[in-house]
Amino acid sequence: MWQGDPAYWSRRALNLFPYVGRLYEKCYTYKGKRYPLEIHGFSTDAEYKAIEVNKEKLLFEMQITDEMRKCYPFEYSYQVEYQLVDNAVQISYIVRNYGQETMYFGLGGHPGFFVPQNGEGELHDCYLEFTDEHQPMEVGLSEGKLRTGKDKVYPLEDERILPLSLSLFDRGAIILRDVGQGLALKSRKNNHGVELTFPQMKNLCLWHIPKKDAPFICIEPWASLQGEEGVIEDIEKQQNLIKLEPQKNYVNTWWITIF
Repeated sequence: MWQGDPAYWSRRALNLFPYVGRLYEKCYTYKGKRYPLEIHGFSTDAEYKAIEVNKEKLLFEMQITDEMRKCYPFEYSYQVEYQLVDNAVQISYIVRNYGQETMYFGLGGHPGFFVPQNGEGELHDCYLEFTDEHQPMEVGLSEGKLRTGKDKVYPLEDERILPLSLSLFDRGAIILRDVGQGLALKSRKNNHGVELTFPQMKNLCLWHIPKKDAPFICIEPWASLQGEEGVIEDIEKQQNLIKLEPQKNYVNTWWITIF
């Protein structure tokens, strides 16, 4: 796991809520009213209360502030649970809708990982191997990193392998949709790596600092996608968001396994 070297990226493993990615003009509408919202929502900089702490499990709940309510007008709780399961970390996002209206939200993970593994080799010695053979779609992005609707098939070697290189990220993040249920970060120089399993996430963001030899990559499973270029999103109509009925719970669980 990346340890947050400020020379490159001081973060480590963010959890994204109630939105992933950017919104056009940094805002959206709900029931005719416009609300401001920065990239990836506000959970990344929020304070959390520890609900449960033991040797195998940590459960945190985000503390909702008046400033958050100005950006997101729902009655809810958002919890993040970490649990050790053998050589894996199980991560669960738990959302509860306490209100009388349907909630609309996005969420996802944003963990960073060292590349190359164990400091052996270079970035181009590393690759991603998807669990399932498939042909994901690359989400077309504008200069502002918003969806353009011009998606295209992203070619994988043998429908499973995505080689890594510095030039791969010259244009910034790569966002894929219709991905399988997981992947592994591997190296041709050793047998060590990490595996991500995310059965409820159908989108994947890959991010590395463009044109800089930074020793990490972010592999981000997303349950939803960012906004569309030129469109102030009405979150009741944005198709890829999660909908949660009043008085209901939503749980999304994924795993990071070290090998």
